[in-house]
Amino acid sequence: TEVKVSISQAALGAEFVLATLDGDETLVVPAGVQHGNEFVLKGRGVPSLNQGGRARNQVRGDLRVQIAVFVPKKLNTRERELLEELAKLRGESFSAQESRVKSKLKSAFS
Repeated sequence: TEVKVSISQAALGAEFVLATLDGDETLVVPAGVQHGNEFVLKGRGVPSLNQGGRARNQVRGDLRVQIAVFVPKKLNTRERELLEELAKLRGESFSAQESRVKSKLKSAFS
């Protein structure tokens, strides 16, 4: 099972409700989780089968949950400003090209 996590949820941590065979289960994703990290919910997977295809003594497998961190394709102005500010605080480089283009367009039509 894959859980899609935003960049802010990955950085800050979050809780997700997963549908399992036994009903809803809460998965607590810790702060700093990385794309591809895997969590295992013991005994929450599908029943193990014997060679005849029948469930074996109600033994259940584990449910494996993989984290997929997604990055938005479009940001509104405020979101971009906040991410640029975060990048500056962390000393990270980034492309301000989109901001410059928008500034030029604004001044051209003002």
